[in-house]
Amino acid sequence: MRPMDSARTQRVFLTGATGTIGGAILGALQSTGRYQVDCLVRSPEAASWVSSLGASGILANMTDCDLRARIKPAREYKFIVHAAQEHYSTHSDAEIADADRLAVESLQRLCSERTQLMIYTSGVWIFGDCGQKEITDATPFKPFEAAAARSDLIGRLRAQTVYPWAHLCPPSFVYGTRGPLLSVVRTMQTGPIDIIDDEHVLWSVVERDDLARAYLAMLLHAKSGDFHVVAEEDPVSRVFFYERIGALIKGSQIRRRSRAFFEERWAARELETLFGSQPVDARGIRNSCLWRPQAVFSKWIEQHIPVIAG
Repeated sequence: MRPMDSARTQRVFLTGATGTIGGAILGALQSTGRYQVDCLVRSPEAASWVSSLGASGILANMTDCDLRARIKPAREYKFIVHAAQEHYSTHSDAEIADADRLAVESLQRLCSERTQLMIYTSGVWIFGDCGQKEITDATPFKPFEAAAARSDLIGRLRAQTVYPWAHLCPPSFVYGTRGPLLSVVRTMQTGPIDIIDDEHVLWSVVERDDLARAYLAMLLHAKSGDFHVVAEEDPVSRVFFYERIGALIKGSQIRRRSRAFFEERWAARELETLFGSQPVDARGIRNSCLWRPQAVFSKWIEQHIPVIAG
């Protein structure tokens, strides 16, 4: 970590710092020596962890209506990065929508005249199934049912003039040595895994540290109302994703199944994301914010999957 020069540092408020994406953002912010970071955390253990990285922990819930009162001494933030999300697997759509709304309202109360930008994170579910057409910064929202409320909220934030909101939208899968890829590997190690037998079902991907660098790029270059999708240049088919990873895990079994197989067994909401084709064109953020991914999925997994799999 670089030593901080207090005359040059800018204060950032970060939610989701203990999560897959937020943790990478915190690491990226701290590595620059340019920012003083306050992290919203829910436990003393989490506060201790962010402190070990040189940040400060604010023990509160992101939906607290008196969040500002909990921050002592009182501080003004130049940037607010909202990377916390409830999980669709553990909360209902209505619960997630309500938490999103309350969190945004709470963060807006942290704004001052010095606050330049608040960045909100979601994901490509807000675009629905694009039928292999590339998602760009200008693609209209056509959300999967589970993400309908979130896309509505993002649309309202982009149109807002009172507070300086921008938005960064990660792709179908964020991979790394921490996060959902570990669950994929563990699942492959414990038994056969069924995948859709369709090379045209595409996922765009990005490595979590590259995603964190996209947030840094937006802090430096983004303007109020900006909306950017981020991904590596080449999407991968879900068939390639699972079979290539499986080939690197001893004893794993991959079984290709027809659409009819899944339609008989899976709920409609699960089928939406299983069959959704979501390639992402990230030239917008590459051109306006000068962001470039450093990792390449096909090469990264060759190096890291054998280590993750043990």
